[in-house]
Amino acid sequence: MKVWINWIPGRFCQILLLACVLLAGCSQSSKPPDRQTNEQYAPVATSAVERTSAQQAILPPQSLPADYEELWVIQRPGPQINRDANTELVPGSGLLLARIGPNMLVCPLQRTDFDARITGAIATVNVTQNFRNPSNQVADLIYAFSLPQGAAVSDFVMTIGQRHIRGIIRERAEAEQIYRQARDQGYSASLLSQIGPNLFAQSLANVAPTKSVEVAIQYFHAVPYVEGWFTLSFPLMTGPRQRSWPQPALRNGRDVTVNVQLDCGFAIDRIESPTHGIKVDRSDSSHAIIALDAGDTIANQDMEIRYKPAAGGIRSSMVTQSEGGGGYCALTVLPPEEWRDLPRRPVELLILSSVSDPSAVTDARMLAAAILGSLAPTDSFAIVDLHSDVHRPLQPATASPPNIQNAINTLDFSGKARVSGQTSDQLKLAASKSDPSHARLICIFCDGADDIAKLSSIVASAPRGSLVVCGTGTHVDSGAINALAAAGGGAAIHAAPSDAARLLLDAIDRFARPCVTDLQIDWNGTTLKNPLFASSERDLIAGRPLLITARFVGPPPKVTLRGNSSTGPVSISVNPTLEMPAQPGILARMYARLQLAHLVVHQADGQIAGIDQTIKRICLENGLISRFTSFVCVDARGKVVDPTPAPQTMHGGSI
Repeated sequence: MKVWINWIPGRFCQILLLACVLLAGCSQSSKPPDRQTNEQYAPVATSAVERTSAQQAILPPQSLPADYEELWVIQRPGPQINRDANTELVPGSGLLLARIGPNMLVCPLQRTDFDARITGAIATVNVTQNFRNPSNQVADLIYAFSLPQGAAVSDFVMTIGQRHIRGIIRERAEAEQIYRQARDQGYSASLLSQIGPNLFAQSLANVAPTKSVEVAIQYFHAVPYVEGWFTLSFPLMTGPRQRSWPQPALRNGRDVTVNVQLDCGFAIDRIESPTHGIKVDRSDSSHAIIALDAGDTIANQDMEIRYKPAAGGIRSSMVTQSEGGGGYCALTVLPPEEWRDLPRRPVELLILSSVSDPSAVTDARMLAAAILGSLAPTDSFAIVDLHSDVHRPLQPATASPPNIQNAINTLDFSGKARVSGQTSDQLKLAASKSDPSHARLICIFCDGADDIAKLSSIVASAPRGSLVVCGTGTHVDSGAINALAAAGGGAAIHAAPSDAARLLLDAIDRFARPCVTDLQIDWNGTTLKNPLFASSERDLIAGRPLLITARFVGPPPKVTLRGNSSTGPVSISVNPTLEMPAQPGILARMYARLQLAHLVVHQADGQIAGIDQTIKRICLENGLISRFTSFVCVDARGKVVDPTPAPQTMHGGSI
């Protein structure tokens, strides 16, 4: 099947234009900066230009912790594949294009196989896809594909005939240069880059006529937890994710397989798929093998497999991965499901708005009024007007009806938001103070990346887990919202205003009725390297599991969880029961993403010099794709075509 692009409608041609740019290799590369080898974070001020560049580099979701991995993402249940405002340009399970001279062909993907393994609450997914050059000429191919939200690519292998070429991570400019020069010299090559949130593109150069190419990609992510279910998504929908694009109800079921091995470490009540037929083989309460029950045709939509933990009290599991006299561990803690009958603590609420878009201002006022109207007389609140040029002392008020009504009547949030030095110091002090018997909550309304620079000092001072960041307006940067919430170990809310109000009130009620307060993790003498957030005290909230990743020295740790509940002290021992193989180092990469989240706060607060170099170093050392890094493969054994330009010297020598 060949489809010429002259019949492809309007905005979707933009992705073809992007493909032409990638295939032509038109981006100009410069000499890659030297890598930074110093692992310490130097607290030195950075310029505004450096901070802006760093924010753009670190915001992509695949470079940050996902979902409840130090971040609680609250949204309406639904497909996990990206469908934000720009998803008109996002392909379904994949879009394959071939450039034959001046023409572009849309080519069908031959086959896709998903092989996933869930260990604890971490999914490692291997995707194998088969392409074929359908023409009788040597062609360049590009394949654009989307992954579940928060997924990070960790490995990339290209197979041509009997040759297996593993991708190497390089700084993006260097990888593009290697790819261009290999292509121009007539070698088969492949380049894997991130071109948007959860949107990746792999370019394949010099594919011989009718030649088959197999590309294997490995990605990983924390399995999202929504409404009591862990949900795993696979992009099976064919065709572009364009609202106006007609989609068939069914697709071929013989060219795709999905297999999942589940070893979660705690008992599972139910396993189901609301989208496709599945086969489930359960050997015991915590293990299962799940497979797509494919016939000649299957539903043409993304596949979701979900599993519900068995009801009970606090449940936990620990996954470890050994490495060089120590290793990494991921501790999962599931809270009890019942919480509405728990005693409610008085709430200390701090409301901030950093929005600038007029539609966002209206939404922020509505949401702030809804929150204030839900407070109990024993609660207190303070509203910080970052939009006013007049500095006012921060004076918390009791949540009496007159105080609430007066606050609602005077809500403004219009104008340009700013945080002066005096206001910042005051907010830091207010954020760090908290009565142990009260629930301290900081609710932030914002809409973009600029908010990270404005509010990072507040986030850094707040008790972990006390932050609720709500995206408002019609142009919300979801990556910025998640980055800010992740940096504070808090919650991020993504929803339409009417739904956001309900979800926000529900989140505040859950925070006010914690299952366990002052939860501490006792590592029982185990030495942690750069513990980051692993030792922070926090509350255990219903609906929000904890996934805590740490790096340890010596034998795997035996952990004790200690805290307080409404019925008395809580103490739970957790032993490492699940082991992940040392390769491909998934836990190390998850830990690296926590380092990147840690950098968000400090770079925005002007505390780290050379932030770009630090990000590059972490991504290069751990094989993470970012705006600064890409995977590249070159088959240097033989040329497919004679080079059109004169042979060039590759970076680091001849091919």
